[in-house]
Amino acid sequence: VAAEADRKICFGHYGMHPDGKQILELARAQLALWLDVVGRHAENPDTQAIVADLKKQDQVFALIDNLPGADQRREAYFIGNTIAGMLDYIR
Repeated sequence: VAAEADRKICFGHYGMHPDGKQILELARAQLALWLDVVGRHAENPDTQAIVADLKKQDQVFALIDNLPGADQRREAYFIGNTIAGMLDYIR
């Protein structure tokens, strides 16, 4: 993580985090975890199975189940796109 990240970081629509370095390191670890999990499903890419596995492995992502139903449905669209993009990258 770049030295410039050692300050607060602001997210569009989601506010500010006081420790940019910490949040970027967490994001890097989460990305690596997702690539690992999605990669294990590359031969049999069932999106629902991948999402279930991600929820087991990623405690932060599992919080999606706490969102209202409409928000969960909206996020499912973006999650599906993310998984598809990761599968393309892995292949």
